[in-house]
Amino acid sequence: MPYLSYAGDRELLNEWAAKKGEEGLRQYWKEKNQLSLDGLPTNILDHKGDNP
Repeated sequence: MPYLSYAGDRELLNEWAAKKGEEGLRQYWKEKNQLSLDGLPTNILDHKGDNP
């Protein structure tokens, strides 16, 4: 097993989310995040006022 060293934070996810914008993130959640990995409802869009 190789030893890995910390080289810094990765910004890819933050950049992706910034490009999508708030409405784009909500649409992504609507399409992709309605169920958890074990098949239970996430209710992710039911949390009014939460920041994406």
